[in-house]
Parts: sequence; structure tokens; C-alpha cells
Amino acid sequence: MPTWALFLLIIGTTFGFYIIDLWLFPLTDKRYDEFYLSLKKLTLLSASGLTYYWYWLLNQTLTELLINKGLKTNNRFKWFFLVFSLSLVVISFSNAIPLIQSNLIFLVVSPLILAGSYFYMLFNLAHKLRLLENSNTSLWKTLISYDPMLFAFFPIGIWFLQPRILSLLKENKTA
Repeated sequence: MPTWALFLLIIGTTFGFYIIDLWLFPLTDKRYDEFYLSLKKLTLLSASGLTYYWYWLLNQTLTELLINKGLKTNNRFKWFFLVFSLSLVVISFSNAIPLIQSNLIFLVVSPLILAGSYFYMLFNLAHKLRLLENSNTSLWKTLISYDPMLFAFFPIGIWFLQPRILSLLKENKTA
């Protein structure tokens, strides 16, 4: 998928929901209506969900390319993605479930697990991308590179990452 199309899909979906939100709810006192709050949650879920889905598909593609090149890869991304998703659900519903709200362990540990698994996913994607570009890249070089930050700051990073990914896919098709 071209860079501009991916960018417009994810960012456009978010702004589309915001425009619908402003059209349905002009600046009135209905800001705390049940439907309004669910629309806000849908906006956040659509943007982040599409971004994480892109991470998932990119991991599958990079893993396939690494296997085709005969390089070693790990499958821990799937587990960290699952842990990330579950801890995101726990944090999202922490206000709705009294057991979670009253238990301090959930409120302290869940954000730490969420952040740790998110950074591992970003680092794993960046390391796989670096390995495909340069087979002898060390973990330390990937850690101090700017690639994990490009994944983290998606709207800016996509313009630098997607052309590199597309060139790797073209190289694989020609080889």
C-alpha cells in the first residue's frame, strides 16, 4: 500500500470521526451524553486499532522476508502483542469494573506491562527492518537508532518507514 494511502486511512479515519462528532454534537451541553462518549471511544479505537493492525501485518511480512533470506527470527512479537492488547483492555475498563478500580496492583502493574510490551513491539519491528537491510546489525545498534521512534511517532515515521519497507518487498519479488 502506498505511503499516502496508509497515512490517509489511519489519520483520515480519526478526523472523519471527529468531523462526524462535531456535526452530530455542536457545542452544546450534550457533551456528556452516552452516545457522545461512545463515539469518542470509537474514534480512539479506530485510529489506534488500525495502527496496531499495521504493526501486526508488518511483523508478519518482515518475519516472512527474514525466513526467505535465511536469517534467524523470533516469534515473541505475537505474545507481546497479546499482552499489550490485554493490558490495554484492563486499563480501558478499569473505571467500569470495581474489582480492578479498587485493586492497586492492577492500576500500577497494568500500565507498566502496557508500556513494556509496546516498546518491545516497536523495538522488535525496528530490529527486523534493520536485519533485512543489513544482515549483521546488532541489537545495540537497533536500540540506539531512530527506527523505534519512527514506529512510535506513526504519523511522521510512516513517511520514512513505508518507502524502506516497499523497497525491501520489491527486492524480495525480484530475487
